[in-house]
Amino acid sequence: MFQGLCTANGGVPGCTTTGANGTYNIASTYVNSDGQTAPLMPVGLATNFDLDHSHGGPKLDDTISGWNFEFKHQGITGKAAANVPTDCGANTFGCAVPSDKYSQFMYVYNTPVTNSNGSKGGILDPYITMATTYGWANRMFQTNQGPSFPAHQFIFGATSAPTASDDEGGVFAAENGTSSIYGCGSGESVQLIRPNGSSTPPFGTETPGDETAQCFTRNAMDYLFSKHSPRITWTYYAQGQTSLWVAPNSLSNICIPLNGVCTGPDWTKGTSNGYVDAAPPDVLNDIASCSLSQVSWVTPAGQYSDHPINSGQGPSWVAAIVNAIGTNTNCDNGTGYWNDTVIFIT
Repeated sequence: MFQGLCTANGGVPGCTTTGANGTYNIASTYVNSDGQTAPLMPVGLATNFDLDHSHGGPKLDDTISGWNFEFKHQGITGKAAANVPTDCGANTFGCAVPSDKYSQFMYVYNTPVTNSNGSKGGILDPYITMATTYGWANRMFQTNQGPSFPAHQFIFGATSAPTASDDEGGVFAAENGTSSIYGCGSGESVQLIRPNGSSTPPFGTETPGDETAQCFTRNAMDYLFSKHSPRITWTYYAQGQTSLWVAPNSLSNICIPLNGVCTGPDWTKGTSNGYVDAAPPDVLNDIASCSLSQVSWVTPAGQYSDHPINSGQGPSWVAAIVNAIGTNTNCDNGTGYWNDTVIFIT
């Protein structure tokens, strides 16, 4: 996404995409499984395809699973991309997945757009502006164990382990569920992955039937906040109570399910904390009304996400939140939120 940093704002002195002395040292090539150096290809932020990102994935040949493929086999001739429709080339934003050369190493093209005020720009301009104005962490790699469901558990609690002992033993939720309903009230289970002692990828093993209920007993960040004196308030903004992107719904101490619905005191938004089952503008309304909690997680609805198969509105949506905090002058006795707020965008 940040391939354009080197040319942002008229160019950055000394910045190159390949040189070791470049300010950002952004890669422009990758090495495929055949040991060949190949150029990174551009792809639109708004796509009509998604890569399989489960651990197992479809078998791509006799020995390579989707998990191995992600780590070791980039760009194998003759291997079509998973979940890419046949009309991929007709994508308005320019689908860049070649039919005969599958690469997961790509960069997002800064598609030209016309802004609401008539000015010309690029779809990624909000991210590039924030990165060059504030801070950008290059070469950062998330700790994760699979697709969306475990990923959001990590965001909320730094692990997707069902219990504290599982966390210590390296046992994690591995996949998304098989249903569209998630959380303690769903009655659904989730596949686990365990360490296999190997020193080369994949490092874990999934065994059919090795599952656990989507209602975890370990603690997350909310537990630390509740033990702080005075108690730290928090809100988790997301859309849809039973979504796989709503991490608190799978934590038993928060959800406390009754008849398939979370009923816990920390679930309903109030004077202390809680989850918000509402459209994304809720966080903007809370900023304007000086109602933000001390800590907030803000997860967009799908159409505002940068996840594949999206509309490309992610950068503008993130910028709207940052700008709302930056321009607020009513809160904190007239000083606004900006002077004592830190924003992490992941």
